[in-house]
This record gives sequence, C-alpha cells and structure tokens, in this order.
Amino acid sequence: MKPLDLSRLGPRPQFAEGLCTSRELALLGFGDRSVPDLVADGVIIRLRRGCYGLASPKYPDCTVPHRERLERLRHIRAHALERASTGASLNFSYSGVSAAALLGMSLWTAERRIHLVQPFKSSSRDHARDVVKAYRPNVPTQSVEGLPCTSPSETVVDCLRILPREPAMIVCESALAQGLVDGDSLLAAVQRARYRRGVEAARAVVAAASRLSESPGETRTLLVLRSLPLPAPVQQFGVQVGAHTYRLDFAWPDLRVGLEFDGLVKYTGAIPTSEILKRERERENALVDDGWVIVRITWSDLAHPLRIQAMLERAFERARRYRAA
Repeated sequence: MKPLDLSRLGPRPQFAEGLCTSRELALLGFGDRSVPDLVADGVIIRLRRGCYGLASPKYPDCTVPHRERLERLRHIRAHALERASTGASLNFSYSGVSAAALLGMSLWTAERRIHLVQPFKSSSRDHARDVVKAYRPNVPTQSVEGLPCTSPSETVVDCLRILPREPAMIVCESALAQGLVDGDSLLAAVQRARYRRGVEAARAVVAAASRLSESPGETRTLLVLRSLPLPAPVQQFGVQVGAHTYRLDFAWPDLRVGLEFDGLVKYTGAIPTSEILKRERERENALVDDGWVIVRITWSDLAHPLRIQAMLERAFERARRYRAA
C-alpha cells in the first residue's frame, strides 16, 4: 500500500495538522475500501465519524499529563475538522475542560466529552452525542490555534462549577501558576456566573486556591496537608546553602523540615533521568548537611493521608531532637 502523505492536501487549517477526513483520504487515493486497511495496519485511527488521525503522532519528549493533554487536544481538533468538513461553521466556542486543554491548563479528570457554548439555542441533533453544549450569549472568548474558546477566567470557573473539588483545584491552581488568570479576574468570572449551577462550589475553590502549586501533584499534596491536623506549610520556600538557593515544595522553616513531592514530571524531559537524579541527590545532601530534615512522597502516598501525617510527625520529632542536641 502506498504511503499516506497528508502534505499533498495543500494548505489546511492549523488545527487540522495530523488529521484527515474520509473525503481527504479519497482525494489521496484511499477510497472507502482502503480506509479499513489503513486502520488495521496501524497507519491511522478513527477519532470521530469520518475523521481520522495519524496513529503514531510524533510528540516531543514530555510528561505523561502533557501527553494526555495532547491526546485530548487531538480529539477537540478532530471535532472542529469534522464540523468544517461538513460545511458547518464554528459558530461556537469551546468551553470548560475542552477550553482548559486548549489553553494549556492541567487536567485531572476522566471527562472526555467536548464542551462548548453557543450564542444561540440550537437543536439537540446539531452536534454529536459526545458534545455538551450550553446557550450563553456575550461570553468572553479568544482564539487558540485557530479554534475559538472561552477566556481563561471563564474557562476556569466553568470547570470549577462541574468538576469535583480535587480536579477543580488542579485546574484553578494550574491557571494561577501560569499567569493565565489572577484572583481579580476569577472573582469577576464567578460574579458573572452567579446564577448558574455550581457557582458556590466555584467560589469556594477560588477562595482556597494557591498560585504557588506548580503541578497537579503539588496541588493534591496541598489538599492532603490541609486536611491533616498539622501546622500549615510554606510553599516554594527558598533555602540558601552556600552559593546555591534551593526551593522546597513545602517547608516548615521554624523546624527546618521540608516536604518534596516526587512526581514523574521531575524525571521526564530533555535532560537524562540519571543526570536529574544525580542533581536531586546533591541537592538533598546539601540541605541535610545544612540541618534540614527532608521528607519525600510519591503519587501512591497521596492515597494514604495518615501515612503522610506519620512521616511528617516523625520528621518534626527528629528535627526537634536535632535542635535540642
């Protein structure tokens, strides 16, 4: 079978990269009988009705959450291509978790449906079954990769209204950490949503969110720490050791105890894992030599808050003994 070369289709929308429709496959010489063979041979996969994607997209080295975001984005782009290929206009804006993916916010939810808002009411048959649409005129919007989506603050509040507290907090703190939103813009978006379902839950998340959590793991760790009968930690605390300044994810400076969340994000990317681990060991040794007690937790520990409490209480006691010696 001849190779599939999408570049032969000529100029296409930015969001169509790596995607193709049944009609475009036919233009490339792959008719209805050839498409099942392309799928069976692992060349393409079916994303939506009449819309396909390359089976092995060439993603750069990235973390697992980022790779999952890219996959989610591919399904959103496939929806847009499906609409465009049928002559339907993109007279809507992606919203909620779909807009969050487009804007680069962290997501920690199994919600895979396409979410969008329209400035008009339409028939229930206007979109596929996996599309959740809402009527909302005059919503703040912008364009990302040629696709319309709600503004960052509107997107965050939409997510906070529909998601459970933990994934909602991850979206909110991710947007704050990246500078996509600030407290004032979120409060304004909450005010605009004051008559919508779930707005009180959104208001509570905005009030409790931290702009210092740099990953979903740190957000989940902070939620666990707040649920335990322990002193409140300081996030992203800088420790000067000689000529180096080391940042601790969470710290109790009075006791010289630090808590580090070890997620895959620290060990995935362009720098070899062995080099990163070497730097981490050197960093921890320097902190310990300076009198700090370091506690490390992983994803599995987050499911056992009492285990984390016991680890920290032991660290606090060890630190008190060091100070008394």
